[in-house]
Amino acid sequence: MSRFVINCVLGKTRLLLGLLLFVMPPAIASAANITVVANPQDDSHAELIEGMKAALARYPDNGFSISVVPLASLDNNSVRERDFLDADLIVTVGTAAAQQTAQLDSPALAKTPLLHALIPKINFDGITQRRRTEANPARDLSAIYLDQPLPRQVALLRLALPQYKRLGVVLGPASQTLLPGMENAAEKEGLRLYSRTARNESSLITTLNDVLAESNMILAIPDPLIFNRYTVQNLLLTTYRQKIPVIGFSQAYVRAGALMAVYSTPTQIGQQVAEALRLAATKSWKLPAPQYPHNYSITINYQVARSLGLRLPDEHDLLFRLQQADNPSL
Repeated sequence: MSRFVINCVLGKTRLLLGLLLFVMPPAIASAANITVVANPQDDSHAELIEGMKAALARYPDNGFSISVVPLASLDNNSVRERDFLDADLIVTVGTAAAQQTAQLDSPALAKTPLLHALIPKINFDGITQRRRTEANPARDLSAIYLDQPLPRQVALLRLALPQYKRLGVVLGPASQTLLPGMENAAEKEGLRLYSRTARNESSLITTLNDVLAESNMILAIPDPLIFNRYTVQNLLLTTYRQKIPVIGFSQAYVRAGALMAVYSTPTQIGQQVAEALRLAATKSWKLPAPQYPHNYSITINYQVARSLGLRLPDEHDLLFRLQQADNPSL
């Protein structure tokens, strides 16, 4: 073999190795201990944990040790210091786990990074605001939100219901902070936004009726005052009687009677948690900034669509079009 051919082969080999090093994530420096606070009896929590473990297991250098602290142990104050003492990072699953972990008076928690998963943005914002007033805030705090970014939700409306132009939303005291972003997203999609704020649960239906009088579709926001297990049936029934579609934020709301939803499954969020863990492990446990879900799904209640006289695209087609709107380079 000539020297020229050998040099070409070696050059190509070096180039290939360089490309592999560029695309492969950096290896973690050493074994890492991750403590997860969750309710193992909750199917969505169990699914997220399994998704996280499966994603980590795909890496040949997986050096993560995962231990689960049941949420119930925080409820009855039986949590022990040693449950968190060896943790390099703590992951909480759901709003209750995030809130109760934030309230623990533990020296370990004062220095251990916290990653909150499966939590609405408004709930995470409430936790971070309280932490700013604490004497010993966590060293690092981040989240992977449960809800979708507003531009993604509003883009779904334009793609699925292009003939509808009047978007209504009922906010609560906690979700009022979302209004400027909602107005911007609606304006970019050529929609007119009608919003009202319900101050308490007793004023909810009256506020909803005010919004329904001006709009021809409703966007549900994960505000605990507005949409909870006690209010959802009345809200969906009220909108259904007026033939106004509701765009939900979870698969459960679509099953309950919302027209459709863009949402991320616990498995998808668990995979994103795994990505955040690997990144943090290579950066001295510095967490990435709070982020919305990267991957998502769409569910349509075609029975509700027929009742409303609507013909909607196929779920897979709609998802593909939304992904293209989300990322034009696809």
